This record gives sequence, C-alpha cells and structure tokens, in this order.
Amino acid sequence: MSEAQDSTAPVRVDRRLDGIAVVVFDLAGSPVNKITLAVLESLAAVLDELQADLPRGVVFISGKDHFCVGADVALIAALSTEEDARAASRQGQDLLARIGSLGCPTVAALTGNCLGGGYEWALACHRIVAAEGTTRVGLPEVRLGILPGWGGTQRLARRLGFGPAVEFMAAGRSLNPEKALARGAVDRVVPLAELEAEAVAEARRLAGAHASGRVPQVSRIGLMGRALRWLPPLRRMVFGQVRNAVLKRAGHHYPAPLAIVDAVEASFSGPAARGFARESDLFAVLAVGDVSGHLVSLFFLNSEAKTWYVQEEAAAGDEPATVAVLGAGVMGTGIAFLAASRGFQVILRDVAPEALAAGVARIRKTVDRQVRRGRMDEEAGRRICERVKDTTEAGDLAAADLIIEAVVEEIGLKKRVLVEAAASSPSAVLATNTSALSVSEMALVLPDPSRLAGLHFFNPVEKMPLVEIIAPDKASPATVGMLIKLARRLKKVPVKVTDSPGFLVNRVLSVYLAEAIRLVEEGFDLAAVDKRMLKFGMPMGPLLLLDQIGLDVAEHVTGTLRAAFGEQVPPSDLVPRMVAAGRVGAKSGLGFYNHEGDKPFADDADVRAVMEKPPGETRQPGATEDRRLLYPLVAEAARCLHEGVVTLPGEVDLAMVMGIGWPPFTGGLLRWADSTGLSAMVAELDRLAGLHGAHLAPPDALRRRAQDPGLFYPSR
Repeated sequence: MSEAQDSTAPVRVDRRLDGIAVVVFDLAGSPVNKITLAVLESLAAVLDELQADLPRGVVFISGKDHFCVGADVALIAALSTEEDARAASRQGQDLLARIGSLGCPTVAALTGNCLGGGYEWALACHRIVAAEGTTRVGLPEVRLGILPGWGGTQRLARRLGFGPAVEFMAAGRSLNPEKALARGAVDRVVPLAELEAEAVAEARRLAGAHASGRVPQVSRIGLMGRALRWLPPLRRMVFGQVRNAVLKRAGHHYPAPLAIVDAVEASFSGPAARGFARESDLFAVLAVGDVSGHLVSLFFLNSEAKTWYVQEEAAAGDEPATVAVLGAGVMGTGIAFLAASRGFQVILRDVAPEALAAGVARIRKTVDRQVRRGRMDEEAGRRICERVKDTTEAGDLAAADLIIEAVVEEIGLKKRVLVEAAASSPSAVLATNTSALSVSEMALVLPDPSRLAGLHFFNPVEKMPLVEIIAPDKASPATVGMLIKLARRLKKVPVKVTDSPGFLVNRVLSVYLAEAIRLVEEGFDLAAVDKRMLKFGMPMGPLLLLDQIGLDVAEHVTGTLRAAFGEQVPPSDLVPRMVAAGRVGAKSGLGFYNHEGDKPFADDADVRAVMEKPPGETRQPGATEDRRLLYPLVAEAARCLHEGVVTLPGEVDLAMVMGIGWPPFTGGLLRWADSTGLSAMVAELDRLAGLHGAHLAPPDALRRRAQDPGLFYPSR
C-alpha cells in the first residue's frame, strides 16, 4: 500500500504482485460496498496514484463478500434538478472512463453482488473475472425508475450486442456466473479461492499480449451492429421493433426501459461521445421524474421496514429448527416448500393420505421446475425434498418448534386442528394461516392463548413477498417476534396487523372487488372494467382476480366483513348466484371468465343469464368508474389507520404493493392519494355516494386527514 494512502480509504492500492497493482474496495463501517461520494473521491485518488506510477496491470477486488451492491440510493434521492443529475452522470462517466484509459490492462475480480454502479465499474475494465457460485451481475436501475448513468448502457451494448443488452437492462434482473459467462457479461468464471490469483494472472497475460498498454475491450457488436451504424434506415427499423417489444413488456407507466432503448440506439448512431451524452441526458430526465421519485420512496420504505418491529424480534428466542405445516393443500405445500428451501426441517401433516401424497408430489414438481429453470441445482433440490417429512400422525408434531395451521378456511376445523397441535407439542409456537378469521377466537380454545398468532401468506406463497403477522391481544411478544423473524428468514416482508376482520390487505382489497361486482350488476362490460384497471397499472383486473381467488372464498370473506362492519359492506346478489350455479372461478373452469380454454375470456352473456337479465348492450366504464373502484381503497385504508389495524402509512403502502400488486410507480396507495389530493378525493366520494350508495361515502378518518394535515405523508 502506498505510504501516502490512508489505510481506511474505501478504495486503495493494497499491494503489488509482480508489477500488478491490486486495488481493494472496502467501505469501512458498512456491511456491504456501495458507491458514495467518498468512494468516488477515493477511486479518483487511486487512479491519480496509478497514473503517476503506472503498473503493468491493475486488478480491482472487494475486501468484502460482495464487490458492490451499487450506488448509494441517497445519491439519487438528492438529485433535485436535471442539471444536477446530468452533472452527476457525466462525473461518473468521466471517472470510469479513466479506468480503461490508464495505459495498462485492468481486470475486475467479482464476488457476491456486483450490481448497478458496481457493475458499471467492472464494465469499464478490460476484462471481468467472476467467482463461482456467489457472484451476481446486473444493472437493475430500472427498479428505481432510472437507467445506468455511468456509461453502462454504452459499454454493455458493446459487450453483449444491442439486443441482449437492452433485454438485460430493461428487465433489471441479475445473472449468476454461468449465465453471465454464457451471455458474455463476464469473461471467466473461477473458484472463489483462486479469484485474486486468476485475476492477477489475467492482467499479467493481457500486459504481455499488449505491450503498448492499449488493450481492446470485449465486443460482440458483430456484423449486424456494424450495419446499424452505417445504415440509418435499418437502424430505425430494428430499434423500432425493439422499442415495441420493450413497450409491450414494460407498459406505458415506466419510462426507463424505453429510455434504455434510446441510449443504446444512440451508441450505434455516431461517435461514442454522442452515446454517452445521450445516456446522461436521459438519466437526468428520469432521475428527477415522478416515477423514479416514487420508486426510490418505496426503496427507502422497504429499508425502513426492517426496523419496524425490533422490540418484538428482540423478545423472541431462537429461530425454530423444525417447522410443522398442517394441511397439504396448495397453501400448506407452498409454505412447506418455502421453509425447506430456507434450510428448515419440515413436518408436513395431513389426515388424508391421498391429500398428503398429492402435496408431496406438488413440492417435488416445484423443485423440478426450479431446477429446470436454473434457479437451483439438482443437489439443492434433493436436499429440499429430504428436509420434508410427511406424516398423518399427530404424534410426529412433538419435534416441531413452530406449527403452522394451513387447513381450509373454516373456523371450527381450525380450532380442532390447533387444539390437537397444542397437545402434541406443548412448547411449540402456534400460527394460523387464516386470511380473514378471528385469531383471538381460535386462541380461546387453547390452554395457553399466548402461544398463537396469525401468519397470513399470500398465494402463490413462493412468489408473493408479503406476510401479514396477526397479533391478537393475548399473543405474547415472543410468539409474535418469532413469526416476524421467521418471515424475514423466509425472505418475506412482514407487516404486523391487529386481529380484526380481514386484517389489512383483504379488508382494503374487498371494497375494490365489491365495487367491481356492483359495476357488473349495473350492466358494465366486465372485460372493459378489468381493462380500465390494467390501464391504470394493476397487474390483473378485479373480476379476473376474483376468479383466481375463487368466488366461494370471496363470498366467505365478504360475509365475515359484513358481519363486522354492517352497512359498510352492502350485500350483493350476484356472487351467491354464481356460486350456486357452480361458477366459482378458475378452479371450476367458469366464473366471470371462461377458463376452459388456453386463455380466459370474458363471459358477459352467461353472467347476465345468472343474474336473470336478458342479453343486451353492456355499458362501457370510464374515468368515473375508475374513481368508484380506486378511491374506496384509500377510504378503507384511512379507516384501518384510524382503528389501529396498522400504525404507519408506510405499512399500508408496502402491504398493498407487495400483497395485491398495487402499481409501484405510484409510490404506494397512500402516496398516490397524496398526489391525487385528499380534499378532491373526499369531494368525489361524497358525489359518488349520492349517486351509488352510502357505502361510498368518505369516512370521518379520511375527512379529518384531508383537512389537517391534508396528506398521509405530511413530512414529504
């Protein structure tokens, strides 16, 4: 290490091996490396030092398990004007450009996550060597509503070719070492123990092969890329097709994927400087735009959520070693697979041998699918299956530290199952996966009610990131804390809610689904209702969602809510008629949609027949119907906050984004309400209530919020 260098500098020349300088990136006081202003200054100082005493080659390596998780998101949040953002982009571009123009070979040695600005750093090097197993490379900036702004769009297009580069960046995904090597995102993959030695050897080899120090960058532009440069009509045609494909996947609400196409196209439209300048201009617009602002807010909210329940987690003891799941249906086997995949020993119990066998087969099918898609190897899949012990015997539950009940949504059955579980394992924590039933009522039948809390997973368990932790009054802090710790171990996001009908997500969602049903009863075209919500940004329309949930399940949840909230949940005649007719949704083949073919299609005529209404012209929904569907979500969320179902607006927003797929580009349900204007929302709900029923009237909680402070997030 240079005598002039601070040994605590985040980037420093740590050693020289046979003329090869090894530069270590190790950000003190942080568990991971991320790019801060101090890191940028330190890297600039190191490049100055290297230029003053030029080595034969340079290797950049991490002093931590991860090379770099990307730029500190606070740097993005601090950009307030396009001028500031453009300057930040150009500063980063200029700094990383110095790596490739040092006058000697440069090699990035990657381990763990190498994402965003960290991967842009690696791309600026002449070669990239990655460690087996742990490395992940990617440019996920689209998840924050921006594009790579430090030259990543230009360098990746050259390294991968325009099509693969656009696809990679627009998707925002990361690649494991094998896929990265196959696609050209890295140049070599080596064992972790040999990473530094192999990277130094690569720098030495390049130095020997290129005595001038001018090492060519890896390029897969190929004949097509050269043709795009010299034939503008071809370039316009090809990138027009790419733009259409990206728009089809990303939709109109997220501008960053299309900006990536523009930046990559610029790299084929003239000198390199033009492409870099275009990247900076596009970054500047995106970084100060509303979509990026909202996505950055969600990023910080997700980070903040890790601190919400520290007291409960502190009260919990050790994590469970063995988790028992009662019920081998879709939810039960989903929970069992997830627990086994995170290293828990799992006992899967069902009283019906045929149901148990089907559940075990479902787990094996999930494992096979994951192996086939390259998400795990066969050995990992085998270990998951080995961790799951299936049984029909209650006595086998004695080994469990945590027992999760996941039987059908019938409170009498759940009570019986929990009583048996409590007797079988007297010290285990008990959890129920109910979606709407009273956990407190279930606890009344237990000798020790403090052992029981709710653990509400969302379907499909494997994919949905949210878990509601239901904390009844008698549940001990240790019980609630264990479930929160379990959720985090399962890589889920826990949101703690009080034990009230529907909890948070289903209660808020129910008003949206119920209003969609009323629109159908009023004669609105059901496919058009769904399309309006898809256009707004929802992942699925409300009526197709009802089919996926199951109309029988929806009827049960609605009954629970109506019993609790009375006139707030007015009765509907349509759903009971459809259930009676056997049209319960996707599982029966018929619901609001016909699911019997390859693709569901709206079944307006048959639904009208169930309503005993003659065929006729359906009405087309518009902006008013959009407000009828969306504004009640905000009203119900305001009620939940007022009643203490949750305590923070952020809990609502995180739960709705992760539980029902509320559009992230809005920043969350309540941030969207703030942007829309609470006073205007209250006035419109009053108007709609006068036209369509008192259930649409804004609650006092929302009226008060609209008056003072006028926002759910007043500090913003």
